[in-house]
Amino acid sequence: MSGQISEFKLVTGALATLGLAVSALVLIPYYLLHSVQPPKALKPYTEQQLRGRAVYVKDGCVYCHSQQPRDPGQAPDNLRGWGRPSVAADYAYDKPHLLGTMRTGPDLFNIAARQPSEDWHLGHLYQPRAYAPGSIMPGFPFLFTHRDHGSGTRRGKGREPAAALCQTGRDGVTHPGGEGFGRLPLVARSHLSDLAGQGFAAMNPPRGSKTAAQVREQRDPAERFRPLPWFVVMLIGAMAMWGMFYIHDMKGNLDSAYGDTRTPSALMASAGPGAASGSAAVDGGQLFAAKCVACHQATGLGLPGVFPPLAGSEWVLGNDQVLVQIPLHGITGSIQVKGATYSGAMPMFNTLSDAE
Repeated sequence: MSGQISEFKLVTGALATLGLAVSALVLIPYYLLHSVQPPKALKPYTEQQLRGRAVYVKDGCVYCHSQQPRDPGQAPDNLRGWGRPSVAADYAYDKPHLLGTMRTGPDLFNIAARQPSEDWHLGHLYQPRAYAPGSIMPGFPFLFTHRDHGSGTRRGKGREPAAALCQTGRDGVTHPGGEGFGRLPLVARSHLSDLAGQGFAAMNPPRGSKTAAQVREQRDPAERFRPLPWFVVMLIGAMAMWGMFYIHDMKGNLDSAYGDTRTPSALMASAGPGAASGSAAVDGGQLFAAKCVACHQATGLGLPGVFPPLAGSEWVLGNDQVLVQIPLHGITGSIQVKGATYSGAMPMFNTLSDAE
């Protein structure tokens, strides 16, 4: 019967946990979001944009890029230039959504507005380090068809996969003649743009100079340099200094003003009738037999090498305040008694009364 009850409780608990998880992760979000309508400016994806989404997924862009700028209270994404915080309506046409789980690279939620030049995107896909020095993003030259300079048209058939990928950005439109072409190999120049007539320098800006496209990709703010307000840091420092001073200033032989202020006569009075007149209220021998004999033996000599002796011990004959603390709080570790070292643990007897 007890086994059946245990199985019933186990199954009930598992179903309750599953129900809570489904409610928290499926039902409640659906109730809150099922009626959310997309904004008027957001249109369904075109056929070309859907092809771009397929390339975005196939080539693993979602592994390193997110599409979900966070609220300024959670992260300084607005200072990074990644746009306003995203809301549920922004993803009305995303099936599946591509929010991403890692930011090895920057967020791409507003990349079309941040980098409106299609030529910039095509060049960045071909050779990322030509536009972002030190980038660890791999190049995607296989998305392009290499041609001799001047052959074919600018929007030839071989460019469609890369062009489709560039059309997937949000909140922006493409503009010809964008900035920031970087230093691309000759094999890519004629294919990526028609700006050869603008001169070699336009395609190859001087080293060390920043193009407008590079400026739009802002550096991460120094958010971890000042994680706490200065007054909180000062308060913590002041409390730490006060604690160290307090520990250093306190002495082991404390005056009764720091703790129990009762006098010995008051303690004797609380032990029972006759205690104040000098008669013993507690039988010490009986108490010793009940609490101490098992280890320290009836003779008080203990067991050599195992339990220390009490008879003639410097701890028993020494400071009464220290002696009282030993049974109240116990001892763990090593202790020297009559020239011998004993290691072990003595339990605490914190149920003893003041008179005991």
